[in-house]
Amino acid sequence: MKELLLAHGRRMLKSLLAGALVAAVSLVGAGKAGLLGAFFIGYAAAALCSWMLVWRTWRSSGLDVVRAKKQMWIGLAMRLFTMFIVFWVAIQLSVEVFWSVVSGFVLFSVIAMLHLIWFSYACADKK
Repeated sequence: MKELLLAHGRRMLKSLLAGALVAAVSLVGAGKAGLLGAFFIGYAAAALCSWMLVWRTWRSSGLDVVRAKKQMWIGLAMRLFTMFIVFWVAIQLSVEVFWSVVSGFVLFSVIAMLHLIWFSYACADKK
């Protein structure tokens, strides 16, 4: 299982890097290179939210039901708070910055979810 997770993690990392590179080239090509920082802040915020989800799920796997639910609620609150702060700061700067941050967040989230779905099907096929 460890080898499968490592292989899946490498594929996911390559896809995330390729997505970021394509988006960065697109922004530079459109003459909006100033929005690269905002895009990568959204990308990093999505990475942080995804990591919090994985970590809270991993941590709650060994707990009883009541404590596991508490961990998941805490994780949800932390993710929503992170998203609120990042998006609120971005909209205070400008609408362009906000949409750049949202684009980075959505791109990371979509790529990560597609890989999670693919990994789930790959594990189901192995059984």
